[in-house]
Amino acid sequence: MQIARHHVKSGGAPFECAKNPRLSEFSSSVEKLLAAHWSLDDPDLFAAHDLFCSGIPAALRQVPENDVPTWLWRHEAAAVADRKTRNEETTGENSIAEPVRRISGGWTYQGWKGGYFDSEKDALAFFEEIQWLLLSRKMTPELAVWRNEGVFWAYGIGEAPRGAITDFRTGGMRPTTADDIPPHGVGISGYDGSDGADGIMAMIQRDAMLGQAGFGTGANLSASRSGVPSGAALEFDVAARRLAGETENPAARRITLDADDAGAISILFDYASKSVQGDLRESGRRLAIRHLDAIAKASRSDGEKGAFDPDRNPALRLAIAVARGALVPDALIDRVLRLVGENADFSAARLVGDAAPFAIPRAPVIAIRTDDSDLAEADENRDGAESILDTAALTAWSGAAVALHYSTAADDGNTCSGDGSIASAAGDGDFLFFDNCAASRMTINLSRFVAPDSAFDAGGLRHTATLAALASDIALAKTVSATPRQCRQAWEYRPIALSPSGLAPALMALGVAYDSADGRAFARSVCGLITGAAWRVSAVLAEELGPFPAWERNATSMQETISRQQDRCTSDPAQFDAELHAVWQEATEIGARSGYRNAQVSLVAALERENRIAGCETPGIEPEYSLLRFEKCPGDGYRRTIRPSVVQGLRRLGYDGERLGCILRHVAGHATLKGAPGVNHENLRRRGFTEDALCVLEAGLAECPDISFVFTPWALGAAFCTRMLGLSPFEIGEEGFDMLSALGYSHAAIEAANRYCCGSGALEGAPGLEPDHLAVFDCAVEQGDRNPRRLPPQALLRMMETVQPVITGGIGHVVTLPADSSVGTCREIFIDGWRKGLKTLTACKEPAAPVMPPAALPDRFEDSERRLAGWTILDGGAAAVPTDREPAEKDAIASSASGGDVPRRIDETAIAVPAGQSAAARGASPSPGSLSDPARSSASAGLTPDAATEQRHL
Repeated sequence: MQIARHHVKSGGAPFECAKNPRLSEFSSSVEKLLAAHWSLDDPDLFAAHDLFCSGIPAALRQVPENDVPTWLWRHEAAAVADRKTRNEETTGENSIAEPVRRISGGWTYQGWKGGYFDSEKDALAFFEEIQWLLLSRKMTPELAVWRNEGVFWAYGIGEAPRGAITDFRTGGMRPTTADDIPPHGVGISGYDGSDGADGIMAMIQRDAMLGQAGFGTGANLSASRSGVPSGAALEFDVAARRLAGETENPAARRITLDADDAGAISILFDYASKSVQGDLRESGRRLAIRHLDAIAKASRSDGEKGAFDPDRNPALRLAIAVARGALVPDALIDRVLRLVGENADFSAARLVGDAAPFAIPRAPVIAIRTDDSDLAEADENRDGAESILDTAALTAWSGAAVALHYSTAADDGNTCSGDGSIASAAGDGDFLFFDNCAASRMTINLSRFVAPDSAFDAGGLRHTATLAALASDIALAKTVSATPRQCRQAWEYRPIALSPSGLAPALMALGVAYDSADGRAFARSVCGLITGAAWRVSAVLAEELGPFPAWERNATSMQETISRQQDRCTSDPAQFDAELHAVWQEATEIGARSGYRNAQVSLVAALERENRIAGCETPGIEPEYSLLRFEKCPGDGYRRTIRPSVVQGLRRLGYDGERLGCILRHVAGHATLKGAPGVNHENLRRRGFTEDALCVLEAGLAECPDISFVFTPWALGAAFCTRMLGLSPFEIGEEGFDMLSALGYSHAAIEAANRYCCGSGALEGAPGLEPDHLAVFDCAVEQGDRNPRRLPPQALLRMMETVQPVITGGIGHVVTLPADSSVGTCREIFIDGWRKGLKTLTACKEPAAPVMPPAALPDRFEDSERRLAGWTILDGGAAAVPTDREPAEKDAIASSASGGDVPRRIDETAIAVPAGQSAAARGASPSPGSLSDPARSSASAGLTPDAATEQRHL
């Protein structure tokens, strides 16, 4: 294949970097490139995840090969006699350029061996262009590729990974070698029931091994296909996770069941209950401790004689009765009595154990496979299939991620329908293909193709997609599969997976609203360009190296599917029609006569870690989350800054100069309290702040989203707060202490200063901003406390509808509904996904705040009823004291028995008012400042209108 140069001139070598992976120490040859695409903390993140840290020989030598160009010779450890130093025999990678060169060299070396390049010139162009794309963060492979690809080629180290692999020359199985890459990416596990129970255990062990390696998995456990009982679905997941062990970032797992499976509804209900089981367990633990402590206390309330006999100790009898009424097990009650009877050092908390709420690091997604007939019945509110839809909606409403697999739409987009239907997906639902298939995903960062003048580089995107598709197909020859069955499927279909990402910041930089017709047209064009470029590469490789083995029996369905994709991409006007028409015309013309090298080429994945490495602000086609970000400062510390796409978008819309500066200061603030309204340096000095204290405050303001974060005893010191500001030690030690309120500032003054210093976090209310432009900068969540604008979940759904027809796989995004959404809203989202032609849709609801917090509970009970409830339930019977005690004494006992949790009403008139305060102020709610030592507090006149009505000073 011929490789055109787009970024690097022939003979150029702009990839030499200094050894320290810090931006300021990169060599001048790549300084401009890295300064434009890498922030100060990106190299540190890169080093933590992607560098080969140890084991590299300190001295290397090239291994000559007659049929390989000299510059492409692999390396190995030099002989001892050739080493210049003997003190350090191994080292590690310590710059970004080293893994970039290693990965590019590994791909190029395998591509040369596999006959992918027409000439040495093309191989060299591929080698250098790939390096440029990786360094500029326009594309990035999976995390496992960063760690493992090219290690043997560059350093001569490695060991043969476990698994199976196919020889690209013969198509037969071969032993794995040190040059091969362990299983990675995403894959679907299928089970046909032929191996019995042993087959299930092997499947669990395999998924556990893959999960440890970060492999996103999918298990097709539908009874109609596997014969596995539906109740085994969650047990399968639990067993696999226990074998995999706890990992920092567990890979996504997806379990697919049939809608008509007898146990599907019960599994969804059980899955929905996982979100509350942790709270219920902790509630039961605390309730048991309270009752057991009450029993222990009551057993000592009658002296030594009869203390442990309920017939002779009425307090103990009542405590045991109430504990049994609260379903405390008799075995626990018996243990408590025995421990107290033996004068043991009894602790109910130790007996019950520490808090251990049920939690899963990353719960699996339960996917229910349905077809058009099922959903049509549910949409018409008929019985039968409606129950599974309503149960899925209830599960999503409970906060658990649940998915519907729309089998009719998935089969309509099946490129290989001659070999069967697509029954399940893997990971987050992005890889949607046959069982026992896997793919390695390649992320393309769309935001990197927006030029500083806000022009989109469509030619550069096509070039990047071309090289990414070529690299993905080359990598298939050295990627190990988890099982021989997956290995055969990889050889039969050769699926690759290019994933667009960073769509939202690209739209924002172009000045186009995400939830608009123009925004969706742009998304369709860029995703169609990536898919078209990948199909063109696949057709060219099929012409030179042959199509995938299953091509002949699927040629008709392949050409029909690709033709439909072409129509959707080129039927409507786009910003870069010329590129789209050219690439699709070549793809279909070459494919019509030669076939295609790959059965699948594109999907949309939400790869969190890979997106961070690529510098993507948002994964896939999801909307932007925030207009602000934290950026590392030179030297040390972080500061809040506005995302570059926001500034670029404002300039694209015509804002510049002082007009732009005012808008940006409205969003991010001034990062100082100098000249601020309400709280500023002048009135802080009058309250006792020294110049050193003001310097401490100013140093922290650049990093905090709220000024209250720097007005703390931890930042200023307890001694300064008590001696200079007149605050009492008891006051500053209280939980939730608000120093600014304690110093006499009003809420309005604090809010005004906060907006001046830290900004509003949103563009709403920005001076000089046209209202029509607000939609360009809408995000998925509200920006700030007083900015209600946000994109509805239907915006992502409409974007998915636009993109789905022009990609060959699925879309791995979760539609997250607002916390106040109803079950009916969740149900309608699933129906909308079906109507819009999606292949699969995952949905869940944001966690909801309590409907009625305890402080707002109405007083519905009479005093006697409330007191009885307090005695017998809240305090576990501990308040069953002799009746001759006074109510006040009973209140003290109840508070002691319950650990001080029973709230007590405070007489507000007992709060001291500082001398000199007016009588009218006595009826107002006291501020924390009024509780300080009156001798160190006084009133002051002459305040600004933005400040509070009182000040604190020495």
